[in-house]
Amino acid sequence: MFKDNVLHYGQKFTLQINPRLSGKDIRLYSSHITPLSCARISRMQEVQCKADTSYGTVWEIEHIDPKVRFEFYGKPVKSNEEILVKHSFTNVWLASNPDFPMA
Repeated sequence: MFKDNVLHYGQKFTLQINPRLSGKDIRLYSSHITPLSCARISRMQEVQCKADTSYGTVWEIEHIDPKVRFEFYGKPVKSNEEILVKHSFTNVWLASNPDFPMA
């Protein structure tokens, strides 16, 4: 769909760890929440790094403003814009909690 080397809104992509650091093809992975599979403390969708190339490793970028999200579909993502990263398989946005204490 896109021939250039620029990430666009709505474009599907994978987040991969540099193979020189890991020695493997490791990507950011997530799946549906189940009673046995969820984040330990938040009980939200769990995100892991796995040596996997399934659809569970596919993500896409959405505009942060829902009023113009559809209009930005297909346009290049600027490096300084706030964005939403959505998991393509579950349609859940990647989230973090800045108030959560790191152990």
